[in-house]
Amino acid sequence: MKTWNVSEIEQQLEDYLHTEVHKIDGVIGWFCIDFPEEIPISFGLTPLRLMPPPGAIIADSLLDTNFCPYIKANLSHAYAGDYSFLDGLVLANTCDGMRRLFDGWKKFARTPFRHLFDLPRLTTAVSKEFYRRNVLKLIAHMEDFFSLKMEEQKLSEAIRLTNRTRFLLRELYKIYNEHPGSVGYRLVQQCCRASAILPKTRVNKLLEELITRCRPPRALRTPTRKCRGDASEAGQNNKRGDSVRPRILLIGNILENSEIAPFIESCEAQISYDDLCTGSRLFHDSIAEDCPPLDALCEHFANKVPCPRMKDVDRRLNHVMNLVKEYKIDGVISYTQKFCDPYLYDIPLIKASLKRALVPFLSIETDYSQRISGQLKTRIKAFLDMIQ
Repeated sequence: MKTWNVSEIEQQLEDYLHTEVHKIDGVIGWFCIDFPEEIPISFGLTPLRLMPPPGAIIADSLLDTNFCPYIKANLSHAYAGDYSFLDGLVLANTCDGMRRLFDGWKKFARTPFRHLFDLPRLTTAVSKEFYRRNVLKLIAHMEDFFSLKMEEQKLSEAIRLTNRTRFLLRELYKIYNEHPGSVGYRLVQQCCRASAILPKTRVNKLLEELITRCRPPRALRTPTRKCRGDASEAGQNNKRGDSVRPRILLIGNILENSEIAPFIESCEAQISYDDLCTGSRLFHDSIAEDCPPLDALCEHFANKVPCPRMKDVDRRLNHVMNLVKEYKIDGVISYTQKFCDPYLYDIPLIKASLKRALVPFLSIETDYSQRISGQLKTRIKAFLDMIQ
């Protein structure tokens, strides 16, 4: 069976970001996955998640040094004119750092359309109505600026299109877990990145071909790994010296480092699943297709697993512990950008829950770098040695 080369997807992304997207009219930049991509897609616009490569942080002279490095990287690229091809920017009001990014963007960049998309922090009936009002504000602003008109049928089609992407990503993760060796985690992560950058019709075609090529023939399929006990036993199973690689759950916000996953795998461990803004949160839940599309978007936001910026911490902790059980996790690694206060406040609660379940936990703070330092390698290796 031919193995898909991750460089094929990386090259597609490189070509798109450096050449093709500059020729497209109506490109809308976005950051947070709580932004409904379906809105610009229904207008015939092209949403693009802004994930700049790490580089010189010019924004140190524009923002306080204790701002999230992802925010500073984006403002640095905007200041340098690297986002001059954008026709619009929708920035979700998720934290103080993002609000300051919006202020800086207005001052230092020349993006024609700019919109600050407000989000609730609760999932009550009032919160859903608040979210709905802000979706309508976004629609009205786009209609006015781009001289377009929202059509409910077009919005329904956009939901079906993005749901197809979510389904295909779930299928890819399933293959990754059930058939070790057929696809690597770095490839899975690049597919998630592509799903937020490439046009949906294009990424769906790419994923369909990839899944066809990566799914082993029925006769060659490896049986799924047998249950190794519940969550309370997960951290102890490898002490018996078997050859099964420890299963790792990777949680956090943005995984921009291309060396983390290969290093973890080189230490004879397997990243079985993730709970990342650049991973499973992109596709964990689909949007209902059997009700009015605007209602479906509001229900989707209210019912999805909340990230740490939301107040419903119990649902968040339950989600993490359910993943530990479902994927028979032996250890959890948190990978978080420095100064991301909502995520850092969340870590003691997660650590305490995992400690009660006897699941080892490692917390990593990073500075938005694609490289992994020797010190970080030592910490990860020691953690994995401890649970093997």
